[in-house]
Amino acid sequence: MKRRVFLGTASAGLVSAIAAGPAVAASPGSGPLPAGLGAGRSCAAPVVPEAVPSSELIRFPEAAYATEPDAPGVLNVKTLFGAVGDGVTDDTDAIIAAIDAVEGGIADSIPEERPFHIGPLTTQKVIYFPEGTYLVSRTLVYSFPYFTTRPTTTIEGHTSLRLRGESQTGTVIRLADNAPGFGEGEQRPVLAWGKAYENDNPYNNTAGSNFLENLTVDTGSGNSGAIGVILSGSNCNALRNVTIRSGDGAGVAGLDLFVAGTQWYGYNVDIHGFDVGVRFADTGAACCGFERFSLYDQNVHAVEVTFGSLSLFNLRTNGSVPAVVVDGEGAMATITASDLRTDAAGLAAITLGRGALAVRDVAVSGFASGIERDGAVVEPASIGHYVSEGPFTALPTEPATALGLRPPAPGGFTCPPGRAGALGYPPGRPYEHSWGDPSTWVSVADFGTVADAIADDTAAIAAAFASGAATIWFPPGQYRVTDTIEIPGSVNRINFMYCRINVDEVLVQPAGTSVEDEYSVFRITGSYDDEPLLLEDLYTRPMPSVPGAYRMFEHASDRTLLMQDMHLHQAAAYRNTAPGGVVHFEAVASRTSGVGEGNPAIVLDGGKVAWARHINPEDGFPDILVRGGSQLWVLSMKKQNKGTMLHVEGNSVVEILGAIVFGGRTEDGIPLIRCIDSTVSVSLAHRTAPGILRGYTPLVHETRDGVDGYVHDSELPARNVPPLSDAERFLPLYVARHTAAQPI
Repeated sequence: MKRRVFLGTASAGLVSAIAAGPAVAASPGSGPLPAGLGAGRSCAAPVVPEAVPSSELIRFPEAAYATEPDAPGVLNVKTLFGAVGDGVTDDTDAIIAAIDAVEGGIADSIPEERPFHIGPLTTQKVIYFPEGTYLVSRTLVYSFPYFTTRPTTTIEGHTSLRLRGESQTGTVIRLADNAPGFGEGEQRPVLAWGKAYENDNPYNNTAGSNFLENLTVDTGSGNSGAIGVILSGSNCNALRNVTIRSGDGAGVAGLDLFVAGTQWYGYNVDIHGFDVGVRFADTGAACCGFERFSLYDQNVHAVEVTFGSLSLFNLRTNGSVPAVVVDGEGAMATITASDLRTDAAGLAAITLGRGALAVRDVAVSGFASGIERDGAVVEPASIGHYVSEGPFTALPTEPATALGLRPPAPGGFTCPPGRAGALGYPPGRPYEHSWGDPSTWVSVADFGTVADAIADDTAAIAAAFASGAATIWFPPGQYRVTDTIEIPGSVNRINFMYCRINVDEVLVQPAGTSVEDEYSVFRITGSYDDEPLLLEDLYTRPMPSVPGAYRMFEHASDRTLLMQDMHLHQAAAYRNTAPGGVVHFEAVASRTSGVGEGNPAIVLDGGKVAWARHINPEDGFPDILVRGGSQLWVLSMKKQNKGTMLHVEGNSVVEILGAIVFGGRTEDGIPLIRCIDSTVSVSLAHRTAPGILRGYTPLVHETRDGVDGYVHDSELPARNVPPLSDAERFLPLYVARHTAAQPI
């Protein structure tokens, strides 16, 4: 196991210096919550829900379970691999065999000539843990040698590792007490996504679709060198409803993210014990968005950020150590609507050394100060707003602060304007998709789908959707679609089960076709009065049969929609063709072409309101288009390759809380952000590839009432990360405000 230096174990001087006493240093980016947009909520007491164990029981239809270890579908670790789950029997080999059944198929599907083309059925698997305590004694990771996407790279090829427990509290993976290899001085994970962590240059830039949900990881007692979970994987990945705990409080880290290319969304995670609760130290194009994380009783600090862009929303910490430490040339943290507590004297809640920081609405209790930077207190108590440099504006802007939009919780849907309730300030969670009784799910196979990539499955899928069934699911396979399929208001949920939708060339328009002239694969109809629609678990690569322009989902109504856990490798994800209503995106990746000149992955128009939690639009021009008085809130995103990331116009509103930009323009005058008569706030970090892409000139181009203004990358603080330090920048906060563009 390769040794790595943790800030948590190597910075005792830094930690001991976090104390009351230094004079308060003035900071142009700090201050109380101003009047105007975002005002009216106390920064001292934001409503920060605690991570609580989910009561959800995840079970699948009987037909979804695989009957052979190598078959696609749901792989039950007990029935297929012999795991016992009694807390006594060592289940290590059984669980590793299940992981091998997933990752081994992916490794074997890579041809000798090594263009990375994953076999069509190898990614259509879920590893399922029925309730029980699964005792393990070694790291849970694939057993065969490390494999890469091609011979000339160190990029790991692992992908599509999805672990789901039957229940968060009833499904426990527990490391044996005093397990060999997990003692003092070790840094060994109980559960790891791939073996990149063993390399000198750990890197995984493979399309992810990795998930960890609804279970508990327990590192036992006497395992002071244990790490709970190491995550890796790019684009679209998520962990939800997970507990990571140390049996005796000891351990290196609860959640460790340091493999380059790590991009995850996290929700409702509680971590108990360890030296560091969450360590974020990715050395590449890293960005994660974590929501409703509760971290308790860490030994050194709760959160450590030394590289990449980490967005924290509704973070709760409680212990006798600093809550967040940011210290790294390439590190950036965006912290919003959080609650940080301690019972220890003389500590700063947040410490900033090297790197960038943006904070909004954070309550601090028991700490001697809110933020300390380089030994000086810059925020003495609870924080209304703070940015380490800036804020940056292209035109005179007041107030130059983040917008402070407040989304409903994941799975909780609020009413559109004009209905009961207020968007962003919901009275609880009025709508919630529960997992439901799997015996009521209806399979598209019951209506005659063949799913062999040859037969036309369009009519059969349409018949399933029109059957009146509320929940529809897709068995493993490749479904050829030759015409737009309507999703009516009677359907409440579609689980694609990571199948592939093969879009026929008749639906594919030539590259360069306008958004308005695209054909759609699925069209969502119905109305606001219908139950919200959940679309989930779609993984498609490569597709379609020919390159070009088309749209996977057209939202042709004001019905509330949630798109969750989707990786569309060659498809624009979403646009609405009817005004009004609400859409949620959660762990959605969309690559619209292979050349960076495709249509936008996401198009919002006509007053549509969107809440996005970790999205990855790529290769669009622009990647996101917001117009017509629409509103978009984003918690973490990744933008890759050339072209504009965000184009917003027409009295629209956008707030982006943390992003990593991997790429740059290829021609002068193409900005990263284009804002026309709209209200915008963005925090991000920029990274470019040497010899391929250059930095944006300008980074921001804003037009307000006919007047142009610019922000150039030369104005921004450098990230100072060799060998790209001349091209990498932080944008801690950019703000534009137009009087006609007010948040809904």
